[in-house]
Amino acid sequence: MNASKLSAFPCAALLVLLATAPVARAQDFTFDFNGGVSAVVEVDNLSGNVVTLGNITVTGAALNGTFGMAILENFDPGTNTWSVEPSGGSTIQFDNQILSGNPILSNWGLGFSSSSTGSNPSTDPNPLYALNVWGNGDGSYSLFEGGNNHNLYAEYVGGALVSVSPIPEPSTFAAILGAACLGFAVIRRRRVLA
Repeated sequence: MNASKLSAFPCAALLVLLATAPVARAQDFTFDFNGGVSAVVEVDNLSGNVVTLGNITVTGAALNGTFGMAILENFDPGTNTWSVEPSGGSTIQFDNQILSGNPILSNWGLGFSSSSTGSNPSTDPNPLYALNVWGNGDGSYSLFEGGNNHNLYAEYVGGALVSVSPIPEPSTFAAILGAACLGFAVIRRRRVLA
């Protein structure tokens, strides 16, 4: 085997690894609500159209900060919704589905919660806070915040989807790298033939 064939092997191996990497359709969604409240939803992983990993960062609201996606198990799209009851707060329902087009959320929307629990985790294992973003199109998205033994209940309406920022999948990087490796091989071959 000559040296030019050996130099192509690492490129081919890298392409196979990148192309077969787990696919995560990551996207960021930015919402602006009335009263100067904004929320950035970061979707890190989807299974079909169900968000399985992500977070929300809220600014300008009663409850600000970053909160993780509420965990879903045994989800059956279209038939199930989940409930989170923050410590002493109102129950929120969500299905964590992202739709194509606008609206991007179902009427149930996305659920998020704090990692901390009520004041006594053995008797109150619920999250201290829960958040929910839902809506059916620009100007109608809403953000709900609740919890802390009924000391927090806030709802922000009139939300508009400001931006959607797709994050490239591993296969996109594989295609770009593959084109670069192919170009390198062609240039190298031309130099060898000359």
